[in-house]
Amino acid sequence: MQEIRRGLVGVESRTVAGRSDEIRLVHLSSGRTERGTGLRILLDGYWLESGPPSGHGLVRAIVEHWTQEYPNDEVFVLMPKRRASDTVAPPNRFTLVMTNLRFHPLINWFGLRSAERRHGPFDLVLAQNFSSSSPQGVVFIHDVLFQSNPEWFGFKERLYFGLMTLSARFSKSVLTSSDTEKNRIMRHNPHLKRVVATGLGMPGRDRTEDEQDAVAHLTPGSFVLSVGRLNIRKNLTRTIHGALESGTLSPEAPLVIVGEASGLMNDRTEEILAAERRGDVVFLGFVPDAQLIWLYGNCRFMVFLSLDEGYGLPPLEALSAGATVLASDIPVMREVLGGSATYVDPLDVGEISRSIKRLHHTSGSDDRASAPPGLRPWSSVLAIMREEASFHE
Repeated sequence: MQEIRRGLVGVESRTVAGRSDEIRLVHLSSGRTERGTGLRILLDGYWLESGPPSGHGLVRAIVEHWTQEYPNDEVFVLMPKRRASDTVAPPNRFTLVMTNLRFHPLINWFGLRSAERRHGPFDLVLAQNFSSSSPQGVVFIHDVLFQSNPEWFGFKERLYFGLMTLSARFSKSVLTSSDTEKNRIMRHNPHLKRVVATGLGMPGRDRTEDEQDAVAHLTPGSFVLSVGRLNIRKNLTRTIHGALESGTLSPEAPLVIVGEASGLMNDRTEEILAAERRGDVVFLGFVPDAQLIWLYGNCRFMVFLSLDEGYGLPPLEALSAGATVLASDIPVMREVLGGSATYVDPLDVGEISRSIKRLHHTSGSDDRASAPPGLRPWSSVLAIMREEASFHE
């Protein structure tokens, strides 16, 4: 028995009694393109409407650009009902398949396979971080830093992330964003069949540059910006101490830190707490996209001194907004940012201090105009992903 009901924004929901999946067909004004030579694609949409900024932005961009670049492809997206909202209309037509499963690894392992059996066959089943059990399964793994640097992660985090590499051996190929991360994955997981670096385009945002929202107490061009989740890997303690030692911070020209706590963190020292009380350092926590876009475009310069990354999207976003970037001198940043950033040893507080002071006195400009090599058009990224449909062991 099926229950047919009409949802918001032209959404038709169809629930099959006794099953965990729900199909939601999103209707746009344009008619559906015939399949022609297109492929049938099933995507993991766990982060489609919410999630960590890197994951949410990536999934949103993949779905949006896939439907634009390959209008003949039939695209299905699986996501849990509890994370779905009838008020968010996707940018292009695709079929949304719901599941009652809640745990991301289980959704991908069982839910994607279930959706494939009911609505397939599919030419490609693309999961995020946790593999599906599909013979057509490909997984995009953001990084395996928990393997190379386990000291940065708690026991529960390592246990959870360990499911990524455990399940990845069942995928016909593993995708990741950079050659640096590809080499790390292969070094720690030699049993994997195939690892491919795709690069990334600019992630999807909920607002555009024309929809900015200023942060009231900040003066454009006066503040230094840091963006990223707050944990040991982001190296904020050294970043803040370096900025304080530079002597350039004040309540009128603070270091502004954007991001939510995620994972193990260093305790804030008394010097940092005192700087917060004075207003020299400002923790904004999570900010909506409209404010983040404004912060990128109006900061004096951005600092991104992470100890390591799989890719590193915030400095690319800052560069695209016209900001100068001071980045960690580590292989992945050199690969992704190339000559478009200024580099500093993220472990040397004295060098960090001198670099911040130098950029402050040059009004944040370092006269670097080259385009970052790691930022690719989505057409190129998706072409690599789509090619995996034709790969056979």
